[in-house]
Amino acid sequence: MNLISTTKEHVRIDVLHTATGKTPVEWHLELQQASKNFTGIDECASLLVDTYGLRPDLALRISEMHFALLVKPDQEDAGIELSTVTRTFPLGIHIVESYFSEPALRQSWLDLDFMPTHRNIGRSMRFEGAFPGKVLVNFNGKGPEKCQITVQHLKLADREQAEEIRMYWKSRLELLATVLNCK
Repeated sequence: MNLISTTKEHVRIDVLHTATGKTPVEWHLELQQASKNFTGIDECASLLVDTYGLRPDLALRISEMHFALLVKPDQEDAGIELSTVTRTFPLGIHIVESYFSEPALRQSWLDLDFMPTHRNIGRSMRFEGAFPGKVLVNFNGKGPEKCQITVQHLKLADREQAEEIRMYWKSRLELLATVLNCK
């Protein structure tokens, strides 16, 4: 299993969650509870390797995300919450991805004004629209007839909004499964 993305040499977020059992926000909160003021990403990564026994590549990615989520004093209202929902479909990745990339198919299950801003075919898409924050969708092929979708909604205002958004995406992915006859 290749845990490193070939495009940026970073561990993919969905793989990080699978490998460590925690989401980026859970790791962020864990590191904040350690109440240690790290001087940099390398020091944080070393702590994760030494204390939690993580592989160096996983520890480095978690450290990068931790520092990215830290609220700076001039950005206190920017929001740091993240909501993640994952679902596995018994279909090829190209089929499920088309329901995100094609506007007509997207409208069959999603009720948001949801426009792609970036696409890495077969891997991920980024979206912006008439909703708070930004959305990142990761596609993870599990063979020719199975794929996993991870939807991450970033830069949310607070935990309540993150939970509300998580429930929204969970219901939308359920509807997508119905549309795709995967129930």
